[in-house]
Amino acid sequence: MNASADRSSVILFGPFEFEAQSGVLRRQGKQIPLQPKPARILALLVARASQVVTRDEIRDVIWSEDTFVDFEHSINFSIRQIRIALHDVAEKPRFIETLPRRGYRFLPSIESISREGRDSIRSLAVLPLVNLSRDPEQEYFADGMTDQLITELARAGSLRVISRTSVQCYKRTRKSLPEIARRLDVDALVEGTILRSGQRVRITVQLIAARKDDHLWAESYERDFEDVFKLQAEVAQAIAEKVHARLTREPGQRSGTGRPVASVAFDCVLRGRYFWNKRGEENIHRGIGYFRQAIEADPTYAVAYAGMAESYMPLGYWGYNPPGETFPKAKAWAAKALEIDKYLPEAHAALSSVHFIYERDLESAEKEALEAIRLNPNCARARQVYAEFLTSMGEFGAAADQIRQALESDPLSPVLYFVDAQTSYFARRYEEALAKCRKSIEVEPAFPVTHYMLGLVSERLGRFKEAVGHLKKACELTPQCSWFQAELGQAYALCRMEDEARSVLQCLENRRNERYVPAYSIAGMYAGLADRERTLVWLDRANEERSARMMFLNVDPAFDALYPDPRFRELLRRAALPARG
Repeated sequence: MNASADRSSVILFGPFEFEAQSGVLRRQGKQIPLQPKPARILALLVARASQVVTRDEIRDVIWSEDTFVDFEHSINFSIRQIRIALHDVAEKPRFIETLPRRGYRFLPSIESISREGRDSIRSLAVLPLVNLSRDPEQEYFADGMTDQLITELARAGSLRVISRTSVQCYKRTRKSLPEIARRLDVDALVEGTILRSGQRVRITVQLIAARKDDHLWAESYERDFEDVFKLQAEVAQAIAEKVHARLTREPGQRSGTGRPVASVAFDCVLRGRYFWNKRGEENIHRGIGYFRQAIEADPTYAVAYAGMAESYMPLGYWGYNPPGETFPKAKAWAAKALEIDKYLPEAHAALSSVHFIYERDLESAEKEALEAIRLNPNCARARQVYAEFLTSMGEFGAAADQIRQALESDPLSPVLYFVDAQTSYFARRYEEALAKCRKSIEVEPAFPVTHYMLGLVSERLGRFKEAVGHLKKACELTPQCSWFQAELGQAYALCRMEDEARSVLQCLENRRNERYVPAYSIAGMYAGLADRERTLVWLDRANEERSARMMFLNVDPAFDALYPDPRFRELLRRAALPARG
């Protein structure tokens, strides 16, 4: 591809699009600031993609002979600015490779389309497919196929695709399409119906320029259930072509049509996802049962193994089961998924969480999180995992940036607002955390984790009675979560309701004889009671059992009073946690 052709085109690579003539760089429709000189250098590198461009060539093209500047410094500065814009790292480049003492090479494959052919649709949402079977038992299938279609479309790196969490709230909604589009901040909507009758599946979809409510395209597709992968890939490809997007995959990666999957296994995975999305210990275990059935039906179905890994993660993280039981299982299931298909971002994200929370292998945790994001920049879960990793390191600004990008794909996710609020909480920006909690409540008023976070923030603001109210609400919504109950006990202690606090403490210590209660939670209660010795004893136990919250100990305000104590700093060292700045 020559430079002149590039300059009259829009260049697509990864999740980016670049207009060489204007120097405008966008990621999934969002413009990224880039100064004129770096933009011109990027245009030169893109025009010579896969070829070495020497520093002398850059100097000759970008700066005229009568320009007096420090070329070495200017080129270095410009390359750094380009890398920042592309989220690229010189040591492990994905876009721009440095060849020492020679120059640079643009690495990814590119595609050029004319501006005239470039559609204005850069973001879309797939609304829940309507189940036409009149059988409530088929709801899981309609929801699952919606999820599968979203996953397929998310492979178009240049297209921002809204995640399942944010579209699910519009199931059976009475809101108008333009109103939904404004709320989700998208250019287009996909809506449709699905009918499963015997062994036949029919999907009817239409693409709508939502803000004007203009119908752009509609089509029906029908296949045998055994060919359901081909069906979903065909529908996704047709939609992508209509919005001039590319469904990309890694070299050698199987597509949905690459290998037949037993229909029973696929059906079980859809059922497993249905219960996994409902949250809560009981639903997660029901989902695990279906994922097991899927593996029994088809032992080579990587997605089912990833589902198992993703299920064991919250059981360990939220303290329903001991970390030593759940995290090794999650690791084994994720490893098996990647052994079959190394391109599953969900499996990489689950593996990142195990490395981070349980094994405390920070280098591997970051590597797996970044790989998940690379494979699917629209994967909000992967960005959430990476944000929590960065938060534990005290990199609050970088963590907030990851959550911001995750919210672009999943703008109505109460989980992401919780993680966003948690980042502000650990950064000691309590009023900011409070505002983010309110956004989460607007999205889902009965989300227990948000009430838990509101309790923590209220404690730091000295509003102890409010904290008790919020934490009681969290406990009512999730009665079996000892994590929430322990925090309620701590709020009682801070509110000088010592009898109530010690009653909760006694209850949790007794419960440890019957089922798992995180030692970290009990340590927090003793911290609320200002019992330093017992706090340190229980934190030692938390470290031994690898309590999930231990990875945030270095930034947790609940233990600020312990920081001057050398025994606490020694615990941080033994736990292999980074020291707080």
